Amino acid sequence: MSQGAVSAIAVSHDNKFFATASDDGTVRIWDCHRLEGKAVTNRSRQQYTKQGGRIRALTLCESSHTVVSASDNGTIHVFRVEHASKRFTPLQQKSLDLEEDGCVVDVKHMENHESVLV
Repeated sequence: MSQGAVSAIAVSHDNKFFATASDDGTVRIWDCHRLEGKAVTNRSRQQYTKQGGRIRALTLCESSHTVVSASDNGTIHVFRVEHASKRFTPLQQKSLDLEEDGCVVDVKHMENHESVLV
């Protein structure tokens, strides 16, 4: 298991899970329920490892379980965490390559009349 410094943390709107971004190129998904009571565990439920580089920014889209991660390799990945009945199902992913435009240093999601990722 590779390890790197955690560079960002984002919590889902319903507090069911949180995501951590890391210098080792992974985004880890943690189940909040498993961090309290008798079911305490120090392992993430899922790992997203398809992006590479050092993950520098992370956000969760409001009112959804969609995670957006930005890497120093010039990519932004958008993926959904399927969380139903206290089970996590595989992640679905889309990516955007911004290599020519440089490194992304932050990402934010805004939801007003429509969903906007900046």
